[in-house]
Amino acid sequence: MELRYNLTRDDYLRGLSLHEGRLKGPLSVLRLAARLLFLLPAGVGAGGLLMLGVVRVWGEWEEAFTWVLGPLLAMLLLSALEVYLLSPRRRAGRRLRVNCPDAAFFGPHVVTLTAEGVTVRYGDNRLVLPWGQLTEIWTKKGFCLLYTKSGPWEVLPPCAFEHEAQREAFTAALHGAVSGDVPGETEEPGGEEADRLPQAEITLEYTWETPELCRVLTQANLRYVHTRLFWTPVRIVMSVLGPVVLLTGILTGIGVGTSIPREGAAEWLYALGIVLIGLALCVPLLMLFPPVLRFLVSRQERKGALRSMLDGPQRELWWSGGMVSLHGGERETARWDQVAAVCSEEEGLFLFRRDNKLHVFPAKAFPDRAAQEAAAEYARSHMQK
Repeated sequence: MELRYNLTRDDYLRGLSLHEGRLKGPLSVLRLAARLLFLLPAGVGAGGLLMLGVVRVWGEWEEAFTWVLGPLLAMLLLSALEVYLLSPRRRAGRRLRVNCPDAAFFGPHVVTLTAEGVTVRYGDNRLVLPWGQLTEIWTKKGFCLLYTKSGPWEVLPPCAFEHEAQREAFTAALHGAVSGDVPGETEEPGGEEADRLPQAEITLEYTWETPELCRVLTQANLRYVHTRLFWTPVRIVMSVLGPVVLLTGILTGIGVGTSIPREGAAEWLYALGIVLIGLALCVPLLMLFPPVLRFLVSRQERKGALRSMLDGPQRELWWSGGMVSLHGGERETARWDQVAAVCSEEEGLFLFRRDNKLHVFPAKAFPDRAAQEAAAEYARSHMQK
């Protein structure tokens, strides 16, 4: 089965908004509860301002009403701001800005169900989701979202289907393939044209082993934490306030525990709340410790997020326009202007992109250290053009 459609930014954003607003798991329920909680004071503030406006225009304004105006206005503005920050549309926009897909992502897409999995082609890219990695198919308001353990993998807008029967047939084919009824080999249209490769100036070929990949990714993430790309203004503020709040909570807990007479449960909960807030604010600082990064990388490996890197030989083609990654039947392209920093270490070569993505190459991909340094210099010279 094959689908052809034109993916626009608005359709993709609406699909992500449906995902962000979906009630699945305790975190989404808490977000919805918090949003509804802030809607109440926003309504109270708007209603109070409306009543004061009516009194001001048609009634007799008294000086006693003036002190009410400020709190109502502050209640309305702060609550409306919190509702906006918790809205699915805003979270979807943030996810889109962080992922920062390239220009070829928005445009013609071809989705094909083959024996190896769900194949998506756009521009010069070819991505494959093996049937074993597809965890859920979710439809909502004409959209169809395909999920892996890491989250949404593909968003199919309503325009991808000619009619409702085609959408039902597509989802039925997906469910059947996940259950074991894998479709036969399907020839992908335009494959010959899409597989044309640029004239490479640097070619890298290597194969990852799981322990080696986890070790190199840990080192790369450790180097990434030491760059300005990681330390955004929000993370800087969190890192400054975190230790202060955490110390305040610990001292508060010590004071509650040593007080005479003994304090009640409310004081203990107050101290515990301050400690938890301090720990949450200290999350960016935890990224400075290698054991934490090793745990996060191993967790990604268990979730299958590193599947494509471990699936057979890797081939990288570098030319003046960017990079082409060929691995596990997939093909991805990246431009040099997307690369923000280059780091060459004993473990290998690391390229840090502006959309928070990493390109890691082991030292064994290069003949020697001199060749690795030459490749790093090549990347630096092109990313600055």
